[in-house]
Amino acid sequence: GLNNAQLIRLGGTRSANSLTFSSTGTTALQGGGTSSTLNLGEGGITINAGAGAVTIGATTSGNGTALRFATDQNWTNNSSNPFTVTNSIQSTATSGIQTLTVGGSGDSVFISAIGEGADGQVALTKSGSGTLTVNNSNTYDGVTSILGGIMEVANVANGGSSSSIGAAGADSANLVINGGTLKWTGTSADATNRGFTIGAAGATIDNTNTEALLRFGGVVTGSGNLTKTGTGLLALSGASDYAGKTIISGGIVSARTEQALGTSTGTADGTEVADGAALHLDPGSSGGSGQGSTWVEALSLSGGTLGNISENNRWEGTVALTGINTFAVASGTALTVVGVVSGNGGITKTEEGTLYLAASNSHTGVTTINAGTLRVGSLTNGGDSSGLGAAGSDAANLVLNGGTLWSSITSDNGVNRGFTLGVNGGTIRKDGGILRMGGVVTGSGELRKTGNGTFALSGADNDYTGRTVVTAGIMEARRAESLGAYGSAANGTLVESGGTLKLDPGGTGGSLVDTTWNETAVLNGGRLENGRRNNTWAGGVILQANSAIAADTVGSLTISSVISEEGGSFGFSKEGDGNVISTGLNTFTGTTSVTGGVLEARTTGGFDASTGLSVSTGTFRLGASEVFNDAATVTFGAGGILQTDGFSEILGVVAVNGGGTLDLSGNGGVVRFGDSSGETWSDLLTISGWEGLVTGGGAEQVIFGTDGNALTTDQLSSIRFADPSGFAPGLYDAAILGNGEIVPGSLIPEPSAVLLVAAGSVAAGFRRRRI
Repeated sequence: GLNNAQLIRLGGTRSANSLTFSSTGTTALQGGGTSSTLNLGEGGITINAGAGAVTIGATTSGNGTALRFATDQNWTNNSSNPFTVTNSIQSTATSGIQTLTVGGSGDSVFISAIGEGADGQVALTKSGSGTLTVNNSNTYDGVTSILGGIMEVANVANGGSSSSIGAAGADSANLVINGGTLKWTGTSADATNRGFTIGAAGATIDNTNTEALLRFGGVVTGSGNLTKTGTGLLALSGASDYAGKTIISGGIVSARTEQALGTSTGTADGTEVADGAALHLDPGSSGGSGQGSTWVEALSLSGGTLGNISENNRWEGTVALTGINTFAVASGTALTVVGVVSGNGGITKTEEGTLYLAASNSHTGVTTINAGTLRVGSLTNGGDSSGLGAAGSDAANLVLNGGTLWSSITSDNGVNRGFTLGVNGGTIRKDGGILRMGGVVTGSGELRKTGNGTFALSGADNDYTGRTVVTAGIMEARRAESLGAYGSAANGTLVESGGTLKLDPGGTGGSLVDTTWNETAVLNGGRLENGRRNNTWAGGVILQANSAIAADTVGSLTISSVISEEGGSFGFSKEGDGNVISTGLNTFTGTTSVTGGVLEARTTGGFDASTGLSVSTGTFRLGASEVFNDAATVTFGAGGILQTDGFSEILGVVAVNGGGTLDLSGNGGVVRFGDSSGETWSDLLTISGWEGLVTGGGAEQVIFGTDGNALTTDQLSSIRFADPSGFAPGLYDAAILGNGEIVPGSLIPEPSAVLLVAAGSVAAGFRRRRI
């Protein structure tokens, strides 16, 4: 062999059975002014430990040295210095397979291509702990085996095409990794239809380029584990059947088919994701199945990420958690985790898609929802297994900071859990049924309620400082403290159209006493409703659109504060069969409507700014005189009642669109309406409880306008007095006096009595009287 030479120049074609380098200095073997060829025998090349760097060939013209061989080769570098082959490497054999094995603990670099003879075939094997760098497009078409150390490649073209790993076909048998690492150093995305075989000692794929991905589309087979290292992305899109684990130590593995991660189904195998690494489910990307997919293997996350990148996918294997783990579900996609989630780790939900935890899970770490939706199929008390795991009920164990917690449980359920609202707030979605959370709600963010179901808060120590927003369904406050640290409109409660804020201290977990709320309610088309107990809203009501205030029959609601408006002229409708009492000096200018139950106004001038009163299937009751402004229009709908209760009122014109009632029950009171002769009356107006004088001027009066023309003949004929005082029981028509006061007239016969009189004579003699 050659030893202790610093520069060796060759001329023409030379042959050597073997080359051994031991010199501690740098050794270069080059052509001697003209390019040379060195034919190597079966002894190969050996670089001993302690030797200096060895270079064969050169890039300068005339100094190149090509290496040729016709038998199997072992090129071993055990030096800490590199072994570099600058010029081409090629087999000259005319038949058979010649295997080039590059081994040792040192590093080797092949700058030019590895080729083969016309009829022979070269196989490349990497062994030992060193690194072999192959940077060119090699044309050999034998098997590439990586049995140890690292093989560093720049490209992996489709099978049959020249690449750093040769030009063998795409079959997985043509690339074998058994204890070694394939390190990809490409600078742009590289996709191949090749597969590979994993030996019992396992295979490692390394990609450190975070700007470019490496994708294998062929079958990955074998018995060992597949390990991904480096910060870049490895995509697998073949119908793989390897039986070992997938270990993601760094970067990302993108699984694009259900079989991409092999056939592992047990807890011993499956996929492991280390801290900072990620597994992406991405069947919608290049090479993927193009449809929602299901993975059945076990998954272990140790501070890693499970990402759902495309399509609606399912993970049916178990999931074990250690540390804080991220579930990133892309916008427009959904990931359903059917397997049980266990361990002492937590879940942080990110991205705008939906994560559905369908099992009753036992993990004990913190659940944080930073974006999108986390849907749970079960929810229990803290410490018990549920969709959110088995963490305790403390508010710190569930954090909403920009995302939505969606309870899809169909039955009613109550839990003692609390939660924390981050600066970005959080949303509770409940579709049907009731979800009650009795723990503490704390934090600085906004609490939003969506879905057509009911979300009830019964915590006695809630202190969140953000506002409460109800966009759909019902939000129930069962204690005065339920809605947090109340105050101004900025951090009060906003109820949007389709939403209801319900006050229900009589419900399960409630205070069970009459309760007063001191925060502001902003109704933007929404509804403020009273449930059980006689409650008071003292913090003000602001109307940003026509809205509703309601009460159930099991309690009453007193609005002791001002009902005002913002951004326009708006009113509200009293709904429900219970009583709402207003005691404030309201400033809203829209119409006051009553469509159910009773709305009672107890303050003079309380509705002075309201421009209209409409009553149908409900009662507006005066609890004071001069409640409305004098020009407010009055519309009676079917079943509507205006009850004076002995108080006096001046109102504007009257329209009757359905059978309404003016109830004068109480002692005294004068009700004066405007001249209504220009209004439409399509039904009867009944006056009950009248105790006035038939000649007018009594303590109890009903007056239209200022003279006898304030009502048309048809309008006057549409008025009925029911059982007026001083008259026999029955219905009486109305007469109008010269000052516009109306009084009972003649008894209207029952229909059966009318049939006894000739229809013609009755018709000829009957007219409403004007006095």
